[in-house]
Amino acid sequence: MAATGLRIMAIPGSPGGMRGSATTSAWRSSPSTRASAPIEKLSTFEAPSTPAEAARVADEGPLSLSFYAIDDYLTCLEKFPAEPPEKQLDNPAWHIHGGHPPAPEGHVSFGLLLNRAAVCNTEDPAVLWGFITRYAPDATPATAPILDRLVRHAIHYYVDFVKPTKRYRAPAPDERTALEDLATTLEKLPAGADAEGELGEEHDPETHLIPLVIQAVLGRRAPVEVFGTNYPTPDGTAIRDYIDVRDLAEAHVLALRSLMEGGQCLAMNLGTGQGHSVREVIAAVERVSKLKVPARDAARRAGDPPVLVADPSRAAQVLGWKPRHSTLDEIVESAWKWAVHLKA
Repeated sequence: MAATGLRIMAIPGSPGGMRGSATTSAWRSSPSTRASAPIEKLSTFEAPSTPAEAARVADEGPLSLSFYAIDDYLTCLEKFPAEPPEKQLDNPAWHIHGGHPPAPEGHVSFGLLLNRAAVCNTEDPAVLWGFITRYAPDATPATAPILDRLVRHAIHYYVDFVKPTKRYRAPAPDERTALEDLATTLEKLPAGADAEGELGEEHDPETHLIPLVIQAVLGRRAPVEVFGTNYPTPDGTAIRDYIDVRDLAEAHVLALRSLMEGGQCLAMNLGTGQGHSVREVIAAVERVSKLKVPARDAARRAGDPPVLVADPSRAAQVLGWKPRHSTLDEIVESAWKWAVHLKA
């Protein structure tokens, strides 16, 4: 299993201002000069006629400036290409962009990004992009520049307006009972259950490297493709972090215990902090299965970074967590037993 992120979430004592409005005084008292939303949002309320007027509006912000205006703006962009010329002239996007609106991207709303930033307590754009790619797997900051701006504006708004006033309450009695039941159930799970091949993952279509390699060696699919052999890595193939599901379960138990004891709401990465290349994964499958993996080299896939490795230091510091079952051979061995179990 690839490295993942853990969100430790407590229950806010108050809504935290996610949906309301930002007044002029709140805008001016922001602890930074960065914008909490794009200028298009302000333009939707009052389209400035001169650059000086645009600068004034961006600096002060109109009263009761609703963040829903951004989603209205995105809707206008979505409608513009299909509208007849006379309707395009009535579309605010035409006037905001001087007759040349950018291409619509249509992935997620700004309101949803504001909500995710506050729920995850994140100041890291990568956290929101991890959420976005569940809706739009092909979207990247390069291919969706409007969305990338909205991600950063959502984080600015969270840092400047939500985070300073966010407060948490202790769980109610029924909530504490539910959390304790969940933690106890996870703790009682037999540590070797998945290692014995009784539990595992099965996706259709499968996209994870280790199951793909195992399926190839079992003859259930075509030879596995190695996408890119000239990366700046020791063997030329891409490097990723992998973690055993048992270690993930243990981290979640520790997170639940932390929340029940009044711990802080945080986002943290879970992983080993050490990556393995595609060729190393193939070699591990060959060691465990004692079979030759059918594989062929292929061109790089667009957007694939050479190395992605988690930094689990915060989980170690806050939760006292560290992976105990996540050597590459352990992960592959449990995945192999599961695959054989499915075949039987």
